[in-house]
Amino acid sequence: MTASVLRLFQTLRHLRIRQVLYQCWYRARRPYIKLISYTHYLDHPISPLPCCDTGELIPYRNRYQGLNKFCFLSLGHSFEGNIDWNFSGHGKLWNYNLQYFDYLHDPLITHEEKQRLILSFCDGLLSGAIPPEPYPVSLRIVNWLFYYSKTGWKNALFHKCIRLQVGYLENNLEFHILANHLLENYIALYFSGITLGDVKLVEKASKGLDEQLDEQVLADGGHYESSPMYQSILLSKLILLYRQAGAHGRERLFNPIRNMLGWLQTFVFRDGKWAHVNDATEGIAPEAAQLIEAAHDSGLVPALTKIEHSGYRRYNCGHFELVFDAGNIMPPYQPGHAHADMLSLCLQYRNKPILVDTGLSTYQDNQRRNTERGTPSHNTVSIGNKNQSDVWSAFRVGRRAKLTVLEETERSITAAHNGYRALGITHTRQLRFDEQQVSVDDRLSAASENAIAFFHFDHNLKIEVVNNRATVAEGGPVFEFSGHSSIQILSYKQSLRYNEFVDAPLLAIKFEQNLRTLIRT
Repeated sequence: MTASVLRLFQTLRHLRIRQVLYQCWYRARRPYIKLISYTHYLDHPISPLPCCDTGELIPYRNRYQGLNKFCFLSLGHSFEGNIDWNFSGHGKLWNYNLQYFDYLHDPLITHEEKQRLILSFCDGLLSGAIPPEPYPVSLRIVNWLFYYSKTGWKNALFHKCIRLQVGYLENNLEFHILANHLLENYIALYFSGITLGDVKLVEKASKGLDEQLDEQVLADGGHYESSPMYQSILLSKLILLYRQAGAHGRERLFNPIRNMLGWLQTFVFRDGKWAHVNDATEGIAPEAAQLIEAAHDSGLVPALTKIEHSGYRRYNCGHFELVFDAGNIMPPYQPGHAHADMLSLCLQYRNKPILVDTGLSTYQDNQRRNTERGTPSHNTVSIGNKNQSDVWSAFRVGRRAKLTVLEETERSITAAHNGYRALGITHTRQLRFDEQQVSVDDRLSAASENAIAFFHFDHNLKIEVVNNRATVAEGGPVFEFSGHSSIQILSYKQSLRYNEFVDAPLLAIKFEQNLRTLIRT
C-alpha cells in the first residue's frame, strides 16, 4: 500500500457512513441543482422577527468600505464595474465572507447601498451565475432576515430569493460535513420557520438542532470541535435565536446556551481573551464579554463548569494562568479544525500573554496552513520536526495520536500520547503548579537525538538566555531548564488574525529523553 493510499485510508476510516453516502449523493446531483426549482415556500408571507437587534453578536465593522470595495480576513479588494460574487482571488473563505452579508448590520452603510448589493446578488442567484452552497446560504439567510426585520423592505426579488434559499437549504443540509456546518443549517431554518410562519419547518429545525446540540455540546459545555472561536460564533447565533423562539423553544435552548457560556467564561483568561488553540483567532467571533452581556440581557446566566470533556484543562494559580491541551482529535469524523498539538501549554502571567499558540491565519491548502496545524508550531515536543498526528490538505487528519490522562489532581496533571509510536517512543508530560512556579516535565520512553521542546512567546516580549535560564524582560517569569543538550533562540511568525503576522521569539530546547522546565516568578 503506497503512502498516499495509506494516508487516505487513515483519513476516511473515521468518517461516518452517513457522511460518505451524502458526499456521494451531493457530488452526483450538484451539477443539476437549480435554485429556482426550490419553490415550496414561494407562497409564504415573510414576517419580521420578534427581536431584530443583533448588537455586536454578528461582527460587521469595516467589511464593506463603499464603492464595491470589501475587506475580509485582512485582505481588501475593489471590484471595477459589477461585483464578481464568485471571486476567488483571496481563497474560498474570503468569497464565503463576501456572500455572508454580515456587513448589512453596519449602520455606516446607507440602506440604498445595502439594497443595491442585495439586488446585485439576487440577480446572480436567480440567473444561476452564483451556485448556492449550504453554509454561506445559512449565514446569508439569517443576515437577510434580520435586515428585513429592521427595515421592512418589501422588495419582490429580495423576498423571492429568501424563500428560494430556504427551500434549497432544507433539501441540502450538510450531512456530509456535520459539526458546526450542520448546526448553522438548522439555526438558519429555525429563523426561517419563524419568519415564514411555518410550524412544520420550525419543528423540523428545532428537532435537528436539539439532536445536534446534544451531540456537539459536551458535558463541560465545550463544543466538540474544541475551538473557542467556533464556540463563540455558534453561541452568538444561539443567543439571537433564543430571543426569537417561543416559550417552548427557549426552554429547549436554555441549558445548552448556559453550558456553552459557562465553558467560555471558564476558558478565557482574566484579560477576556482566549488562547488561540486549534482554529481560533481574533476578529471573527464576538468576544466573551460581549456574549456574556448579551446573554445576561436575555436572562441567560453562564452555568458553573469545570473544563474537562472538551480536552482542555484551565488553571488559575497566583499570577499564573494556564490552558493545557489534554485531549484527543475531536470529533473523530470531522477533525477539520484540529491541530497536532497534544500536551501543548498556553500561559499568561500577571494578565499578560507569555506562551502563546502560533495562531490561525489561513484556511487555504498551502504550506502556511500545514505549518500552523503542525506540532512544531505549538508549545509541546516534536521529534525530528514531525507531527504527532498527520494533519494534511488544510482540513484533513490521517494517522492520529491517542492521548491518555494518567493522573490528575487539583494542582497537577500527567498525560501521554503515542503519536511517535512509529519511532517506538511515547511522550509523557507532567504539569505541576503553585502560586510561585509551574514545572513541566517531559519524558520520552526511549532516547532520541531529535527531540525538541518548543516554547512560543508572545510578540510583545523580549527573551534573554544566559546558561540554563531564559528571562522574560520587564518583570516576566523566568524559565529554567535541566536535562537539555542545547537552547536556541529563534523567531517565528505569530498570527494575530487572518493574514496578519508579526515576528515573535521562540525557544527550541533540544534534549534526548528527560527535560524539566521550571517557570517561576
